[in-house]
Amino acid sequence: MASSGVGARITASVDFVEACLLRAWPGNVRELLAEAKSAALAATSARRARIGASDLDDEAGRAHAPAPASAAPAAPAQVEAKAPEPGAIEAALRAEQGNIARAAARLGLSRSRVRRFIERQGIDVTTLRSG
Repeated sequence: MASSGVGARITASVDFVEACLLRAWPGNVRELLAEAKSAALAATSARRARIGASDLDDEAGRAHAPAPASAAPAAPAQVEAKAPEPGAIEAALRAEQGNIARAAARLGLSRSRVRRFIERQGIDVTTLRSG
């Protein structure tokens, strides 16, 4: 898969391919392709030439799938322990001109987690994007 850089190439690691194969992808192949492109962007913004399973959004390929019966919800204390400092999400978004994937990579969080923080904090990402 070619990255957005001129002449640059990015490859998928075995763990990325395995992670993709283990998901249902109820949104079909278009969902898979969109997530692979997002993962490539995340790896590229982190200056890596290889996509890893960690670049795949936590909810990718599972968005429409029912939750497994054995899945236990995360304890609230665990969720709060990983919360970034106040203002960190907005600062990262400003630094990355509103690009959620790059801001997430900067913070060491998944894109879906950053999106949830954006919603909770009411951040208007469109005002941070370069026109």
